[in-house]
Amino acid sequence: MKNRGDGARNSKSALLGCGCLLSPFLLLFVLVFGTTLYNNFRLWNFERNFAAISHPPQTKFIARTKEVGLFGNGNHCDFLVAEVRSFIGSPNAVRNFYKSTRIAVPNDLDDGSQGVQDGTQPVEIVLLPSPLPKNYRWKYHINEIDLSSTAGQKDLYVVLIANYGESYSWDSMCDFRCT
Repeated sequence: MKNRGDGARNSKSALLGCGCLLSPFLLLFVLVFGTTLYNNFRLWNFERNFAAISHPPQTKFIARTKEVGLFGNGNHCDFLVAEVRSFIGSPNAVRNFYKSTRIAVPNDLDDGSQGVQDGTQPVEIVLLPSPLPKNYRWKYHINEIDLSSTAGQKDLYVVLIANYGESYSWDSMCDFRCT
């Protein structure tokens, strides 16, 4: 005759065995999707800080893009938020407006590079449709923005903020976009 405690012991053993079999898969899931979610959060935070800046009065929003990935060489994650705007007036007035504009950089992206000072980073201004320099770092990403609604419009510019890592970190280890 079986002891009543044998059934409880067998189910605990089965549960423990199942847990041991599934734990490597759970770890892999957390590594792959956890880093992707973490980088999505970092990009969201970066975009939120970008959205808080003010723009010149005679400008109008056209399009925005955001991206996380490896945009150059190395083994890290890069973050980019860019917005296309139209303007009336002088391109120099647009440049001068943003000259002192700095965006708060999330603490984990503040690695002291890309002009980061006191937790902030300057924005870049690119006038369109002037040809971008051949080796301009963000040329591909700017060219990917859908500007079909602006056909024939001449007075456009891109305001962007980009942060790219300089060293290897765990965040890029398992995020497929950063490899």
